[in-house]
Amino acid sequence: MSMTRAYAFLSILACLVFGRTHSASQMNTVVSIRGEDFFINNEITLKGRMVDGISLEGLLPNARMVQGIFDDLNPETRHLWKYPDTGEWSPDRNTAEFVAAMPEWHRRGLLAFTLNIQGGSPTGYGNKGWVNPGYYSNGNPRPDYFQRLEGILRQADRIGMVVILGLFYFGQDQHLENESAVINAVNSTVDWIFAKKLRNVLIEINNECNSASYDHAILKPARVHELIELVKGKKNSGYRLYAGTSYTGGRIPFPNVVMTSDFLLLHGNGVDDPGRITEMVKFTREVEGYRPMPILFNEDDHYDFDRSTNNMMNAFRAGASWGFFDLRKRGETLGAGDSTFREGYQSIPVSWGITSQRKEQFFELLARLSGPGPYVNLTSPVVSSTSDSSSIIWNLENVSSIGGYPVTLAGNPIVREFDLGKAVEFDGIDDGLIVQGCPLNGSTSFTMEIVCKPYESFPNNVEQRFLHVQNPGRGNRRALIELRLTDANTWFVDTHIRADSAALTLLAKHLPHPLGPWYHIALAYENGVGTHYVNGVEEMSGRVPYIPVENAHVSIGMRMNKVWYFKGAIRSVGMTRRALRPGEFKLFVPAPQSRQ
Repeated sequence: MSMTRAYAFLSILACLVFGRTHSASQMNTVVSIRGEDFFINNEITLKGRMVDGISLEGLLPNARMVQGIFDDLNPETRHLWKYPDTGEWSPDRNTAEFVAAMPEWHRRGLLAFTLNIQGGSPTGYGNKGWVNPGYYSNGNPRPDYFQRLEGILRQADRIGMVVILGLFYFGQDQHLENESAVINAVNSTVDWIFAKKLRNVLIEINNECNSASYDHAILKPARVHELIELVKGKKNSGYRLYAGTSYTGGRIPFPNVVMTSDFLLLHGNGVDDPGRITEMVKFTREVEGYRPMPILFNEDDHYDFDRSTNNMMNAFRAGASWGFFDLRKRGETLGAGDSTFREGYQSIPVSWGITSQRKEQFFELLARLSGPGPYVNLTSPVVSSTSDSSSIIWNLENVSSIGGYPVTLAGNPIVREFDLGKAVEFDGIDDGLIVQGCPLNGSTSFTMEIVCKPYESFPNNVEQRFLHVQNPGRGNRRALIELRLTDANTWFVDTHIRADSAALTLLAKHLPHPLGPWYHIALAYENGVGTHYVNGVEEMSGRVPYIPVENAHVSIGMRMNKVWYFKGAIRSVGMTRRALRPGEFKLFVPAPQSRQ
């Protein structure tokens, strides 16, 4: 499929995702506040969870994902956000990939995220002329923005997530012509949410109300409480929205905001000492007007997730929720020909999947905190601090976006329900997927895993390649997992690593497996040795030098040049930046099958 056809498909998907296809009468997720605790559908969040003897109940782990409906209406700056693989910026693609990534965030324990109608800085910090208003100058909602917004809010409602919805961002509020327009924007947004019958939304009036960059007095600290009261005063069928606002990093909320807010938003930017996070929570509770209410950090660009003491954990220990803020840092900017843009959840364009070491470390820690089992001990590191530790898991539950990367389709691979859950079925004729990015870029060691179910297709389709990592323009550096069918209704593994003129092929024809069951296959490489496994059992190994791939893609269900198609089903793919051993594999490993 050509790139043009691929994005035509994505546009159709976007229409389905955030078009007018949802019943406004359906309501799946309701957020509520009781004292200091959050509840989702009348159940306290993180019920029964403990860390180092401290309860996590009632907290709302979150992440700053403010760019979900971003666009730039300035033709002079719009080109700055173009996708490197297409050379164009697409707000619909941005939102469609956001929506596709949300279930995996939630599966890993993320209960909420911050979205802003006027976005945030698309370079991480700063504003230099881009126009992302969200509203017309009179405060009326722009239909294209709110159509994209509905797609995200509906998906969150469907899967059980809460959205902290910011209305204004400094550097964009000047596009509203006067204070009346600001008030109209607040009223119109709340009325729109009521009309859509959504109850999974918390309102953040504006991001960092004490920023000197705001134009309108009613958005500044002395008067912003007026807009909080405006939101709280609007009701629909007896229901009202919860509201608050945020301050710059390290600042404590002012009494007028504390007195009127339903929850208090803090930022940890610039707070390098985790002890200061603890102090901020303590001092916030001492502000005039405080009564039991939730305290949330919804922006913090400090990490150290491999340590038992960090900003995130100190917030949790103090009884406050915490929000992950990830931006592309200097040295992580897009390179020529780089189609991955893995780092950051704010810098445009965004890879909304869990596609970098920082993202993986945050979500790995979050998954450990949120379950299973009620108690977590963090006296030892949770995540290795080395870059080779990061594992990415792709459960193939759709064919539009995998791991936040766009996908090029070949043929018509179909998502079906199996005993293991959803998987993609390939016809062995012309079906395949090419994921336009790869978590193994630059890694000197790796493990590729796949859970698959080969079908009978001998003698028409004997040689099948179904997991292939390679830069599409550099075929002499690649790694593949393949199989060969036999006339005895069996198959065996063939794995291949190539690094320029050096190559290793491990053809396990002496170790056949029966067709029918699900299998786990892994290819691992480290220190000059490649080894492959089936269902956790080592089959073959050999020596070969390896040169890390750069700017690679991943083809699934076929070789990357669209030959040697796989017939069967593929449930999941795993990529780890080190060599795993049996017992360490990240995907489901069936029991070994008896030999035929």
